[in-house]
Amino acid sequence: MTTNQKTESGSARASRKRVPHAVDDPIQQTIGKHLKAVFDEVVRQPVPERVTLLLQRLEEQERQKK
Repeated sequence: MTTNQKTESGSARASRKRVPHAVDDPIQQTIGKHLKAVFDEVVRQPVPERVTLLLQRLEEQERQKK
C-alpha cells in the first residue's frame, strides 16, 4: 500500500475506480477533436533553428563516444 492509498479514504478510492473510460462519450470526443486540432498545428510548425543545432551537437557527441 502506498502513502497515497493510506491517506485516501475508502470512498475516495471507490469513486475513483468507478470513473468510466467511455471513448464514445460525446464530451470526450469533443475534447479529443480540440486537442488533435491544437497538436496538429504544433506539429506543422517548423523546428526552431536552435533546437536543430542542439540536436546536431548531441548526435555528434554520441558519434564521438562510439
